[in-house]
Amino acid sequence: MDLLQDSSHTMWGLNVRLKDFMEQVSRLQEANRQLEAQIADWGARISSRGHNWTQQEQIAKELRSQICELLMENAQLALQSNNMKSRAAEIQTRCEMEERNTRRLEQQVAQLREAKRRADVRGVTLQDECHRAMTQLHHMDQEFQARAPPRKLLPPPQENIFWFLLSVTPTSSTSPPSIPLIPAD
Repeated sequence: MDLLQDSSHTMWGLNVRLKDFMEQVSRLQEANRQLEAQIADWGARISSRGHNWTQQEQIAKELRSQICELLMENAQLALQSNNMKSRAAEIQTRCEMEERNTRRLEQQVAQLREAKRRADVRGVTLQDECHRAMTQLHHMDQEFQARAPPRKLLPPPQENIFWFLLSVTPTSSTSPPSIPLIPAD
């Protein structure tokens, strides 16, 4: 949105400068016409006296032509200069905006990396806690089994819930726990 506003503001400024320049050209052309009229008037008065001014008039005409050409070249150069200044300002604005965006994105990347590092640490901590809890649960089950009288209707070991929970504990701190498939009866 800032780029659009800057661009329209720049274009408005260029239009104002172009209008001022064109008004200046119009004023110069009008002054030139008045001077030409004066010169023609003087030439008519002098020619009525009988002097031959044709060579001087030819030189004056050539000089006027050269002045007009130089004025047009000057106007074109001024317009090109204004265009280049406008483009430079636009590029500078765009560069500053890209630099701000780059700094903001770099900050976000740093924050995301820190969040990932904290999440990795939490994951390792939770896996360790889970492993300790499963080990503790296994010991409690063994103690319970040792104290309880033997039963004849115990399910086979692979269907024992404690065996299942122990088999789910992670084998390494970075891999997810493996869950064995228990056949359905």
